[in-house]
Amino acid sequence: MIIRRFENWDLLHISTLVLEREEIHIWCIRWTKITAWILDHWNVMCDDEKNAAQKFIKHDDQMRYAVGKIMSRLILARYMNISERNILISKNKYGKPFIRQLEMEEPIQYNISHSGEFVLLAVTKYSEIGIDIELLRELPDYLEIAQTVFSPEEAEIIKDSNSPNIFFCYWTAKEAYVKALGTGLFTNLKLFMIERNEIIDCGGRKKEWKLIRLYIAENYVSHIAVKLEYIGESNEKFREENMDF
Repeated sequence: MIIRRFENWDLLHISTLVLEREEIHIWCIRWTKITAWILDHWNVMCDDEKNAAQKFIKHDDQMRYAVGKIMSRLILARYMNISERNILISKNKYGKPFIRQLEMEEPIQYNISHSGEFVLLAVTKYSEIGIDIELLRELPDYLEIAQTVFSPEEAEIIKDSNSPNIFFCYWTAKEAYVKALGTGLFTNLKLFMIERNEIIDCGGRKKEWKLIRLYIAENYVSHIAVKLEYIGESNEKFREENMDF
């Protein structure tokens, strides 16, 4: 597995993109630095997306939503070598977006997350991927939340740490996994555990899954969860090479 990182400069100077089979591309965009670009590309969004953007009350929430949709369409179009107008995005029954592709196209998976001034886009040819990011911040009731939504073992570790940062580490790791599964908020986070960057679900370790913590910036924590199989194939050999994070 090779993880490659792209930032604002790459987005502003985007050209043809190549995604190799064992790569994961992480686009780390500081939306606060490209507000003019967002407005210039507003019409890249479809009508439904533009209407959804207008419903946000807070300006920051609107801009984070918009840049996620705009950059997804532009970037995915470059990977697929088609116009962004021909990108067909649907949602599964839980709301996870996916690309509707022709049979002759090699499938691409992607996922988006945003928090604070960052919007992240993960793109890969592995069968499933999820990404989550959180701005580290004061959270007075983090222990109560951990006891409510995490496993007893995880909640105890968070309590012993006496640090909301550990809470956010678990949160982003678990969120990345359920986003990769495509079930999101419909999944009970108590039903599986994160232990030493491994996922324990249904009583067993999910060896086909890789959980990786990403360093995005100071005061942020982020994880990706990726299923180490390709669509239509299984038992692919996994090799880990240079990771830019």
